[in-house]
Formats: sequence, C-alpha cells, structure tokens
Amino acid sequence: MRLLLALFLAALLAGWPGFGGPPLAQEAEGGIDAELLKRAEWTNAQLASTDPFKLIDLGKAYALGTDVPKNPELAARMFAAASRHRAWLAARIGRFYQLAAKDADRAIIWYKTAIAGGDKLSHSSLGSLYFYGRLVPHNYSLARDHFLKAADGIAAAFLGQMYLQGLGTMPNPAIAKQWFLEAARQGNRLSMQNIGETYLKMNGIDQEYDTEALAWFIASKHFTETRFGPLYGERKGLQIDALTILMKTSDILAAKRQAAKIIEIASPEIKNIDNRLKALRANRERRRAKSRQSEDGNKSP
Repeated sequence: MRLLLALFLAALLAGWPGFGGPPLAQEAEGGIDAELLKRAEWTNAQLASTDPFKLIDLGKAYALGTDVPKNPELAARMFAAASRHRAWLAARIGRFYQLAAKDADRAIIWYKTAIAGGDKLSHSSLGSLYFYGRLVPHNYSLARDHFLKAADGIAAAFLGQMYLQGLGTMPNPAIAKQWFLEAARQGNRLSMQNIGETYLKMNGIDQEYDTEALAWFIASKHFTETRFGPLYGERKGLQIDALTILMKTSDILAAKRQAAKIIEIASPEIKNIDNRLKALRANRERRRAKSRQSEDGNKSP
C-alpha cells in the first residue's frame, strides 16, 4: 500500500520544475517590432535610441535566426546597447542564452555583467547553472557560493535543499529548515511545492519527513488558491490527500500548525510582490497604450 502511494505521489510531482524562476523585475515587457525587423542596417545612434526591451527581443531573433537571417554579431550589438540602461536587462540576456540558446559561456558572461552592475539576483541564476549542471559540469561549491551572495528567496530554497540532501556540504536538517523558512519570508511561493517534494524524496513517504512535506504542500496549496483560485489547488489537494492516508492524526495536526506558520511568515512579502507586479503590469499597459496612440497619430493624414 505504501509503495502504491509513493508511486502515485511521484507521478503527481513529476511535472514540477526546480526552485528557480524569473525575478520580479524581469517580467517581459517588450515585443518584436515588425518595422524594426525590416531595417537592414543598424548604426550605433539607432541602437542607442531604440527601446531596450525591443532591442532585446530583436537581439534574440537575430541570435537564433527567428524570422530574420541569423546574425550573432548584430545580436551582440543589440544586447550591449540594451544592457547599458539597467543591470537586470543584462540578466535577462543571460537567461536567454542559458534557457533558449543553450550557450553557457555567453550566459555566464551576461550574468557576470549584471552582477558587476549591481544585480545580486544574477548570483541565483549562476548558482542554478552550476547546481543543475545541464550546460556546465556540476559544481555544488560554486553554486553554494553564488546562492549565499544572492541571498534572495530562490537562493534560500536552493541552499535549504543543499543542506537537507548534503549537496556540496554536510547534511544539516536544522540549517536546511532555516533556509526554507527564509525562502518563505522573502515571498518565494513558487518553491514551496518543491520544498515539500524535497522532504518527500528524502524519505519516500515514510515517517521522518512526512510532516515537513505535508506542511509545505498545504502552504503551497493556500497561496496557489489565493492567487489563481480553487481550481488551481485541486492537484495539490490530491497530493495532500494521498500523503495523509497513512499519517498519524498527531502528525497531520503538527503539519497544519507548521503550514500556518509558513503562511504567516510568507504572506507580508507575497502581498508586496503582488502589488509590485500589479504596478509593473499597469505601467506596461500604459506604455503600450501610449505606443499605440503614437502609431495611430503617425498614420493619420
């Protein structure tokens, strides 16, 4: 019976990603401008006067050869021009090279450029690169160094996993729990599901980590339903139900108390993040409306 439940939980958890996610400031704002794609030549003055978000989208197109002939040199010029505006734009370029172009060398260069410009969050991106070892060899020592320098919610979740599982360091469940709670304190709701999964994988669905796993699953379900509605919490509800079948009532109650603590710790910063996201989206819509008005004005006779 326990084996069947383990297999069921594994199937439910299989689709969940790792702890990472794009930082708040890196939410997409641009879009490829068809008129700019038609431009055959780009002077430095034209690059300097073009919206940096549009330059990044154009640079991606030229780097991959999407809708335009592949032109890595022009892409590099566009990225360089765009990144002069804000450090986190360099981080966005790094993420493009890591996730889309699968070019670790260029990704590392752009992350380091962002860090040099003051973007500490890029340490998390570099840390995840070495942690997963998909484009570069595994290097938990380097990953840990970058996560400690980032000190954000994503890095805290990674550090918790490293201390819990003994990745590049001696296992220390107490320190792991501190880092997981720090991730919650910084509003990292995206990692709550994965923290529960990490605890579950440590002990299958045996007893030692069941309570911790259940607590994080309950907290994850709470914040998912709060943001997206009850329908989005149904899948998490199935995981919770499956996990509690063979748990003692006292352990389930302990998990609920722990979940309430996690929710209390995380709620203030999650509320702040949601408010900032709303402001970013509103600003993006104002920019788009202004751009449409300008285009309509240019088309008028």
